[in-house]
Amino acid sequence: MSCKLSNRMFNLAFAIPSIVILSPLFLAISTLISIGSGGSPIFKQKRIGFERKLFLVHKFRTMYVDAEKEYETLKKKSVSSGPLFMLPGDPRVPRLEDF
Repeated sequence: MSCKLSNRMFNLAFAIPSIVILSPLFLAISTLISIGSGGSPIFKQKRIGFERKLFLVHKFRTMYVDAEKEYETLKKKSVSSGPLFMLPGDPRVPRLEDF
């Protein structure tokens, strides 16, 4: 058996049971995001990966819907320099009080 195939089998043997076990938690998180700020609980974004290849990231949304549209106006207030954006008290992030 090749090394690639054994790695694939290991990945599947670990990933499938993990998804089954964690699915109630994923469902609860999705429900809370949808109730708290509306819209889809999953955020999709294009990123640049290895050898500058584009790939699509799917993750739970941690900001309000369409928060990326406000990035340009908030970029000037960033407390870090370079490509890293850091803004304490970012207004695009829902607070626990919002739920």
